[in-house]
Amino acid sequence: MLFKKNIIDNDICEICNNATESAEHIICDCNLASQLWQRIGFDNASAGLDGIHTWVPPATVKTLPPS
Repeated sequence: MLFKKNIIDNDICEICNNATESAEHIICDCNLASQLWQRIGFDNASAGLDGIHTWVPPATVKTLPPS
């Protein structure tokens, strides 16, 4: 949005410098995000942004109890 409003000069991800910075890229596709998801056992390559909502973490990932 900042790029579309001419607030910033380019919309390339500052972390990887390989793709347009979008919600999908920052959360799923960026190299840093991919490494994080891989370390906790989430297959972000096939699930994408929508898959995060239905993902059930493995027992090795500590989660908060339901409130």
